[in-house]
Amino acid sequence: MIVENTGALWSDASAWRVSSEPMVTIGVLDGESEYQLFRASSAFALSDGRIVVANNGTFELRYYDPTGGFLFSSGGRGGGPGEFQSMEWARPTNGDSIVVFERDGSISLFDERGDFVDAVRLELNAKVGPTYVARLTSGTYLVLRDPEVSPEAFAKAYMERLTGTMRETIDAVAHNIDGSIRTTLGTFPGSSFDTQLRKAPGKGVQGPVRLPVWFAPNIGAVAFADSFYVGTGDTYEVTLYDAEGRIRRIVRRDRDPDEVTQAAIDEKIEQARALIAEGPKATYFESQVIWLSETPAAEHFPAYGNRFRVDADHNLWVEQFTPERWNGDRIPDLGLRYDVFDASGRFLGVVHLPPNFEPTDIGTDYILGLWEDEFDVQYAVKYLLIKSEFTD
Repeated sequence: MIVENTGALWSDASAWRVSSEPMVTIGVLDGESEYQLFRASSAFALSDGRIVVANNGTFELRYYDPTGGFLFSSGGRGGGPGEFQSMEWARPTNGDSIVVFERDGSISLFDERGDFVDAVRLELNAKVGPTYVARLTSGTYLVLRDPEVSPEAFAKAYMERLTGTMRETIDAVAHNIDGSIRTTLGTFPGSSFDTQLRKAPGKGVQGPVRLPVWFAPNIGAVAFADSFYVGTGDTYEVTLYDAEGRIRRIVRRDRDPDEVTQAAIDEKIEQARALIAEGPKATYFESQVIWLSETPAAEHFPAYGNRFRVDADHNLWVEQFTPERWNGDRIPDLGLRYDVFDASGRFLGVVHLPPNFEPTDIGTDYILGLWEDEFDVQYAVKYLLIKSEFTD
């Protein structure tokens, strides 16, 4: 089934909007450690209104009451059951259970009380970690990662493609509940890179350097229930798959991406230079900025950003592409915009988010995520999602 969208169903009066002030704010600049967030990666609400924050800086799941009062924490740094050596992400699954993924493929499951239940390790043999991992309601783990390549094949491909531009591929792989691989569900275009021979400063040794192609599209994905969406950003098209990799729906929007301009590239180069100016390896990274000034660019910007969300009503939220955000950069004072499609794939309209706010959980009447102030202090913030009735 293909759903073609040419215009929004919302009017200006019926468009959804976010409340001007937060309902709940968790975080402090100075104060009790339970409220100091550091490298938090997500915040989400449970069915009883409790808020859970994945605080990667302390390897904890922190539980707060509906008003933001601290309750308790689970996890922590260590190698025992329910402890973590890394903490890539945490997400709710099957009601109020929570699944936590680590860089080495370890997955820990916690129940609604925050108690450790079980752990598995995904069978991962790719040369780098997954692009995306999710647990479906059936217990299947969906993993987007580089294809499996033998060392011999990798070495051969490396030598044949020592320099030049290429686009990687990404496999969507289904893992059984014990972490073993069940099957590959599909293969998709991934990131584009340009490999150049460069000399690192101070070393005098010339070697291959892999740099991103400016504003090349990248894969985005989000799983919910026993389904998942994937989009590559080449055109405005997002495809819904079931747990067996069968296409259930293709969602399209009639929107042509703009051409990439040299001004946009120059702005990103200056952003990169500002970020590294005070760093301990500024000289080395400055050389990378110079290399980037000579890297090829895509002809057009991606059709959308590569961050997708699905809310509690199974509406699809697709981040609009913003040149300043390309390559995952956080831009102060930038308010994100999301295109919203209903569960049948119809384009409803656009939701504008507050500046510096990254959504990580969207309910029926709230939107919850992470916000940073001018001092780079993190907060978990919950806003009211205001909806008006609209007619088709």
